[in-house]
Amino acid sequence: MTVEGPRKIFTMAAARPTGGKLWARTVFRVSDVAQSIAYFCDKLGFDKDWDEGGPDSAIAQVSRSGVELILDNKTYFPKAGVPSVISLTLNDLVERPALDALHREFLAAGAKITKAPFKVHWDPNVFEMDVEDLDGNILMFWGYMPPQNER
Repeated sequence: MTVEGPRKIFTMAAARPTGGKLWARTVFRVSDVAQSIAYFCDKLGFDKDWDEGGPDSAIAQVSRSGVELILDNKTYFPKAGVPSVISLTLNDLVERPALDALHREFLAAGAKITKAPFKVHWDPNVFEMDVEDLDGNILMFWGYMPPQNER
């Protein structure tokens, strides 16, 4: 819809019937929800948000820094292939790199780092690090690294 006022002409977005915002949550297919919760919390620094519960839990959610992952074992959800991949870009700056610190955190915790930070081909300042969960799902982290002489 276009609105004309005394000084401006601007376009307003049409109202959506839901009236609310949507957010995305990646679903990782896992073989054991309890073991996956422990791995994400103990090795990758996530928090457990909720768990369906019981000794044979089918679904749970973990989160870290606004990233929410659903860990699914036996629900009616469409069956995604394994591995699933999620791309996570760090909110860092060239002058305040964060990927190196995250790499050191994961190393110290014993996370399964499949690719240590390496320079990507499309940006000379960006590095990528890949981490796997217990079922081979991949978390791909992108961010900046300090200069070689500062590591």
